[in-house]
Amino acid sequence: MKIIGAVIILLTVTGCLNVKKPETVMTLNKLQQTVLTRHLNGEVNLLLTTHANRIGKASEWHKLPDLARFVRNSPPEKAVELSRKLLWDSVIACNIQFTGDPKHLANSFCAGMLRCRIASALAKKAYFDTISWKTPEEDQQFREVEEEIRQLFGGIPYYQLAKVELVTPGGAIPEAEKVAVSEDPAEALQIAGTIMLMPDEIRRQELAGNRFDMPGLLAEIQALAGKYALSWSRKMLLAAENAWKKDPSPQNLMNYRLWFYQVELDNSRIPAGRGGQREVQFVNSMLLLQESF
Repeated sequence: MKIIGAVIILLTVTGCLNVKKPETVMTLNKLQQTVLTRHLNGEVNLLLTTHANRIGKASEWHKLPDLARFVRNSPPEKAVELSRKLLWDSVIACNIQFTGDPKHLANSFCAGMLRCRIASALAKKAYFDTISWKTPEEDQQFREVEEEIRQLFGGIPYYQLAKVELVTPGGAIPEAEKVAVSEDPAEALQIAGTIMLMPDEIRRQELAGNRFDMPGLLAEIQALAGKYALSWSRKMLLAAENAWKKDPSPQNLMNYRLWFYQVELDNSRIPAGRGGQREVQFVNSMLLLQESF
C-alpha cells in the first residue's frame, strides 16, 4: 500500500495524472473587454475621421425634413432607432469641435457603442439559434448576424459565446429624467437639428465676448440629447417587456434584450456633471428657436 501511495504522489508531481481544471466562464463583461481591446482604437480613429469636416457635417441639417417624413412613416422601432442615432451623431459633431480632448470624447462614445453591439449581436444570435427552419428573410438576417459576430469575436469559439449570460426581463431599468416627450417620432430630429445649429451660435457668442464654461456647456448639450434619447429607448423597452409578459416567445425576448442594451447605452452617455446657469440658459434658448418639420 505504501508503494502504491508513493507511485500516485510521484505521478501527480510529475504531471502524469491529468487533473481537469474547471473551465473559465466567459462573462459578457469579459467578452466586451476582449473586443474593446481589439477594436476600440480603430473605431475611435474612424469616428474622428468621419467628424473631421465640420462644414460637411453641418450641411446635413437640410436633410432633416425629409428624414422626418421617413421616420413618421416607419415602424415605431425603426423610427426611434434612426432618430436616436442622428441625435447622438449631432452631439458628437457639435461637441468634438470644442472639446479640449476629442479622442477622449470619441473613446467614450465608441466604447459604449461597441459594448451595445456586442450584447445585441449575441441576443440576435441566441434568437436565430431557436429557429430550425428559417425563411429566406430570416436566413439573410442570420447570415448578417454571423458576419458581425465573426468581425467582433473572431477566434472566440461559438460554444463559449453561447454560454454568455444575457439579460432577462425583470431586472431594474434606468430611470429617465423627466422630459416632455411627444408622440411624434420625428421630435428627436428636431432636437438633433437644434444641436447641429449650436456650433455657429457658440462661436457668435464668443466673438461677442460672451464666454462659456465650455466643458459645462458641452455637458449640457450631451445631457439634453441623453434625456431625450433615454426617454424614447426606455419607452420602447417597457413596451417590449409588456409584449414578452403576454407572450414569452424567443422573438419577444430578443426584442427586450435589444432595447435593454440601447437603454444602457443612452444612460451611460448622460454626463454626471452639468453646466452653470449661463450654459443652461443658452441651451434652453436654442431649444426655443428650434424649427418644426
